[in-house]
Amino acid sequence: MQGKGMRKLKIMLLGIIIGVLLGLWFGYNLGRDEPLFSNPFADRSLQNKARETTSEVIQDTKRALNKSLD
Repeated sequence: MQGKGMRKLKIMLLGIIIGVLLGLWFGYNLGRDEPLFSNPFADRSLQNKARETTSEVIQDTKRALNKSLD
């Protein structure tokens, strides 16, 4: 009787651990604007970093210009 309860508890605990790990993996990739199933530990290339930074600067400049013209 007690063996069945422990088996269910182990399965549920394993499911929770796997769910948390997958959630962290997917959440980290979403935060970096990467595909969900990409390697979260891989470094982004310098070219990609520069492209993202340039895009952000351009967007910030556009917003500043629009604000100053209004």
